[in-house]
Amino acid sequence: MKLTYLTLAAAFVATAVFAEDAADANADGVLSQDELMVAYPEITDETLVAMDANGDGVISVEEHTAALEAGLVKPAG
Repeated sequence: MKLTYLTLAAAFVATAVFAEDAADANADGVLSQDELMVAYPEITDETLVAMDANGDGVISVEEHTAALEAGLVKPAG
């Protein structure tokens, strides 16, 4: 039970941090293609497709973290 609460708390904090990130201009908790292009001007269409694991057209906290860990993008800023 404690692990569940810790996992939920970590997810909440990660989402809050992501929403406050300068890249998330509208603070909706996901990065749109336009927001990604501002944060990562060198990003390619192929990288955007690779980052969007579920194909919903936006990059979630988890997808962004996975892209950073995979080296698809470097930390913005």
